[in-house]
Amino acid sequence: MPKKKIQYQGADAWLLLAIVYANKSGEANLEGIIEVGDGINHAIFTAEELKGGISRLTSGGLIKEKNGIFSPTEVVSMF
Repeated sequence: MPKKKIQYQGADAWLLLAIVYANKSGEANLEGIIEVGDGINHAIFTAEELKGGISRLTSGGLIKEKNGIFSPTEVVSMF
């Protein structure tokens, strides 16, 4: 069965960037991701942006999560 194409949302790029920066400066837990995201965009992620974005980014192989800590995958590290 062919994979379904992921329909990324605009906020997913913001979330991915927040995860990358939060991961570089310490642990990228939800609190750290929200804090960094606010610094990037001067706004707070909505619950749907976080829930949907994490789901899409994980499904797309761009981030991974272990024990509540998020990190970019090697695919993202290539850029």
